[in-house]
Amino acid sequence: MTTNLVSLLATILLLLSSTSFANEIRINQVGDDFDLDISQDGTDNKIKGMGGATSTASVYGNDAKLDLTQTGNDNTISMYYNNDSGGVSTPKAIVTQTGNRNTVTSDQHGYAHESTVTQTGDDNTAWVETGRSSSHLNNQFTVTQTGDNINAYLEQDGSYNTMETEQRCSTGSNCLTQDMRIVVTGNSNSVKAKQGVHYNNNTGATTYDGTEPGGNDMDVDVTGSNNSLMISQRNQNSIRTHNMDIDITGDYNNVFHTQAGDADKTSTLTINNDNNAVEHVQTGNGYHTSAITLGGTGATTFTGLQGGNSSRTYTLNQSCVNTNGCTVTVTQQ
Repeated sequence: MTTNLVSLLATILLLLSSTSFANEIRINQVGDDFDLDISQDGTDNKIKGMGGATSTASVYGNDAKLDLTQTGNDNTISMYYNNDSGGVSTPKAIVTQTGNRNTVTSDQHGYAHESTVTQTGDDNTAWVETGRSSSHLNNQFTVTQTGDNINAYLEQDGSYNTMETEQRCSTGSNCLTQDMRIVVTGNSNSVKAKQGVHYNNNTGATTYDGTEPGGNDMDVDVTGSNNSLMISQRNQNSIRTHNMDIDITGDYNNVFHTQAGDADKTSTLTINNDNNAVEHVQTGNGYHTSAITLGGTGATTFTGLQGGNSSRTYTLNQSCVNTNGCTVTVTQQ
């Protein structure tokens, strides 16, 4: 542990002495029980690997604890964590960026990782991956992006993993878009994703209204069974639209997704395989359009609600060969 810390500090000092104009730290760590806190305040702040400009800082070993904070302008963090050797390990990483051109790339391989990424203003981009195979279990991450030009790519590979992500923006004309891409491969995973927050309900509670002027665009792909998804979009701007595309391949998945607020709303949902439960809600102003395709040979339960004072349309294609039938409830009000 002491040797690891001394080596890292020596590397930092050498880098600072040779490039004093750069606020830059490079990391390549191998070993268990590594504990690292970094705080960068200023321009050109970067945390990356020992290679070239695009290299990734790496930490190999069990029970690593990282707390990385950047406050400044051109902030970049690129990290790779690996405890793939197995055993009892609870690695943890906290990444915080505040202003301005913030970018986070986080890649976790192994077991029981816990990661938190928080970005606050301005041009924030987060690329977060966890797991590499179906044997990578019990990983969890939380991503929160608050203003301005928000983008996130989030990927889970493995089982019994948890993802919670939130995008919101209350800085007026700087809120151009809120883009989120989610890819999940594995079983018994939990996904909670919000743009402009909302939910309300199914048992997810929440709400938030700091006036959301950004356009919401969300794309979700899930391959696996017994997964739980709660997905929500809310926008108080009558010009920028909501778009949601969900594709699920697997059995016994539970899906709740909702779109609320102003502007037009479009939702496309495709579920293949059996025994899935789906609840779909569109409320508020603007045109509402839903296209739902439910495949498989087993029972599927679908509940849909479209409310508001504008045009509402839905199409539902369902293949059901279950002898007891499938349940479909659609309400327009």
